[in-house]
Amino acid sequence: MFLQRVWWLMVIHLSIPISLCLRTDNSLEGYAYIIPEAPVIKNGSQLEAFCILSDTFITKNGVDANQIFWKLKENRIPKDHFITVNKTVSSVTLTISTVGVALLTCNVQLNEDQVTTVFGIQVKTGLLPEKPKNMTCITYHDRNMTCFWDPGKDTYLPTSYYFKLSIKPGEVQQYELPAGVNNSYAILYPFLHYFVVNMIWVEANNSLGTTRSDVMKLDPVDVIKPDPPEITLIKQVSGISTVLSVDWTNPPLPVTFQLKYNLRYRIVNTHEWTQVPPEDTNSQRNSFLVQNLMPFSAYSFTIRCKNIDSGYWSDWSSEKIEKTPETYPSRGPPIWRTVENPTDPNRRIHIMWKELDKSDANGIILRYQLKIMQKNSLKIQTINTKDLEYSTTLSQSRYEISVIAINSAGNSPKGILIVPATHDPEFPPVPKISAYPQDARLMVEWEPPASAVSSYVIEWCEEFGKDLCHEPSYWQHEQKTVNKTFLKDHVMPFKRYRITIYPLYGGCPGAPLSTLAYLQQDRPVKGPSVHLKHVGKKEVELTWNEIPVNEQRGFITNYTIFYKSSSSNESSIVVDPMHQEFVLKSLKGNTLYVVRVMASTVKGGTNSSEVNFTTLNFAKGEIEAIVVPVCLCFLLITMGVILLCFKNRHLIKTYVWPNVPDPAIAGLLIGHLAMEILPRIT
Repeated sequence: MFLQRVWWLMVIHLSIPISLCLRTDNSLEGYAYIIPEAPVIKNGSQLEAFCILSDTFITKNGVDANQIFWKLKENRIPKDHFITVNKTVSSVTLTISTVGVALLTCNVQLNEDQVTTVFGIQVKTGLLPEKPKNMTCITYHDRNMTCFWDPGKDTYLPTSYYFKLSIKPGEVQQYELPAGVNNSYAILYPFLHYFVVNMIWVEANNSLGTTRSDVMKLDPVDVIKPDPPEITLIKQVSGISTVLSVDWTNPPLPVTFQLKYNLRYRIVNTHEWTQVPPEDTNSQRNSFLVQNLMPFSAYSFTIRCKNIDSGYWSDWSSEKIEKTPETYPSRGPPIWRTVENPTDPNRRIHIMWKELDKSDANGIILRYQLKIMQKNSLKIQTINTKDLEYSTTLSQSRYEISVIAINSAGNSPKGILIVPATHDPEFPPVPKISAYPQDARLMVEWEPPASAVSSYVIEWCEEFGKDLCHEPSYWQHEQKTVNKTFLKDHVMPFKRYRITIYPLYGGCPGAPLSTLAYLQQDRPVKGPSVHLKHVGKKEVELTWNEIPVNEQRGFITNYTIFYKSSSSNESSIVVDPMHQEFVLKSLKGNTLYVVRVMASTVKGGTNSSEVNFTTLNFAKGEIEAIVVPVCLCFLLITMGVILLCFKNRHLIKTYVWPNVPDPAIAGLLIGHLAMEILPRIT
């Protein structure tokens, strides 16, 4: 470091006169410059730079190097990082720990208020190229050999990469990579040499130095990636519905090249591939018989290849499709029935069966053959139809109903259902059934009965009232080994479903067992309709109607009654969902109340409309309790007065009814007196 500093000082003193003569641009009137002019340094290393002021600038502005300060990226560098060498030179020493380009400026404090930037340089900070590693090469026959490697971290500096190849000692072919490319290079076919060891390496170079990868030795023929084979023909094998023959042509390769294959297939419009066991295709060939396929199914095939001992797998070939031939259906159609009037002498029977799954139909079903046979009778009713249902009238006897599916290759086994006689003993139901939502579907689970069953039928319908269902009902068959399953279709959220399971005993239905379930619940569409049954002084009896099933949207878990008066806070009472009436007690007399009822499911509640009522002034019997005693008292008082008056009647007569003179006699006396007095007055 000391020798470097001495060298820089010698350069500075020798270069000042020449530099001042040559530099009249890029500085403030040619009065200053910085050396080194455009340094490139390694990230984390130290940079020493010198700012040199001309004598003209110093004389004109009355300053010297003591007034110099430095900035990096517009950030002022601390004073302890730079020193004044002499009156014209200031030096700065920095450790730069960020990569990229930064502007380093030399600035002068001319006076207390004025600062000027006299010169600036770009400092480039980067990294020495890392050693290229993890080199791999792939040969594309008759085209090129492309090699790839990991160039390491970005150097943040212009870096050149050279791909080098040597076949003979002392002879090296060098190829410079295009600008912007640093991790791959392709050698064109004319310059490739098979069956010869090629020595390959990569060099990386920038202004900080050069690095070189390890030398890789390889024969280009050992890293060939072939073109994919081309499937030319897929054909059916006569009389076998589960086998297809696949033919292909191999890609052009060196004569000594031996191939092995991966052959895979899938049913069209599915995503899961099945691969032929690799040991069956590990030798060079151009055809293969693929077995254990499903009849009457379209398959897509694709193939790839590689050298038996080395190299890379080719890309997969383009897909080619072929269909396996038909065969007879592998099982009979699932069959079920509904009975409209089971106790009538002539029962109306609706027989239903389902289409076979594609994997069971093994072809196109042309028609169904239905047979109805009465027990102890030789008469058989045969119906050929393309429909999936048939209705008829049967007596109260026992019947066996069978149906077969027919395609161009043959007939399916029978699907059999027994319709028992009305007097036959009923087989036991399953002991327990439950239904619940799971994975956005409705799961049904049951406990198998003690007796051995042959299968199960699950029947479900949308319920719109108590024990009332919308038509049609839906059904599905399940194997005897199953004790839970998803309902396969026709299940909607917010609908109540009645689900019934029938165990089948040799095709004969056992007694049903049902449950109710929702796929998804919500709060009710509306609240209950509330009515006042009786209003008293301190109580009121409420009643409300059950919400229709199709508007409940879930199981009602409880009712909540909210009530309040104008002078009190709202109160609430929770009522069991089995009840639709309730008596509110401890109310105040002669008070206006507001009441509403909320019906709740697990997802929330919905309120009824509000109902107003005023409690009575008097409770029942209170008026009678007041009026009757008052009336009795009044009667007693009246009777006492009457008895008292009767006892003292002579006094009453003297004072109340005294003797009064005869009015006629009194009139004569008055008239006589008047006649005597008047003459005297006149």
